[in-house]
Amino acid sequence: MKSKILILIICALCIICSNLMAQSPSFPFIDAHCHIKAISADESLPFMTMEEYFSKYKSLNIKYLFGITIAQKGKIEETRDRNDSLFSMAKRDARFIPVCSVHPEDGEATIEELNRIKKLGGKIIKLHPITQRFSILSDETISVSRVAGELGLVILIDGWVIRSVGIDRVLFGSDQPAVSLPDALKAFNNLDFNDTEREKILYKNAIELLGLQ
Repeated sequence: MKSKILILIICALCIICSNLMAQSPSFPFIDAHCHIKAISADESLPFMTMEEYFSKYKSLNIKYLFGITIAQKGKIEETRDRNDSLFSMAKRDARFIPVCSVHPEDGEATIEELNRIKKLGGKIIKLHPITQRFSILSDETISVSRVAGELGLVILIDGWVIRSVGIDRVLFGSDQPAVSLPDALKAFNNLDFNDTEREKILYKNAIELLGLQ
């Protein structure tokens, strides 16, 4: 049986009036796209630590946070350090879901890291064709996607398509720090979704995809 490669389209939402604050949904929700400070090299970036994120948004009804890191080509040791840092955060707070990363063009090291991530309990891999500068249709990317699928790892790729791929395939993500969580929620609430669709995008899709509670 051919393995199923799961590609998840993240809906990262922005608004013009950044000073508008959003109301937290009545049901719990999941932020499935947040750039988190992982290693010392991130100190110069406007990323928050996991603890800072949960402290800043403690008044909101956040069930889970997907903390993202992005691997850079040729920096194998740094990639491992980044991924290990995310797993360390997950041990400190059960609400934190590690979104690890590899670079498709790092050859055998990429495959080894995928297997290591799986053994450590990882469920999601972040690939970003623009930031990581690779072709999504290259042989390397297809090969990595196939291995990830065989291991049961979900691949996250940014996108702005919603209904065309199906509501069940979309997760809400703030893209913090590019957009604050309250502003992203405000933008999302202004979109033309019914309550059932909102709950799927904000919460149920991620719960079902990853088998969360």
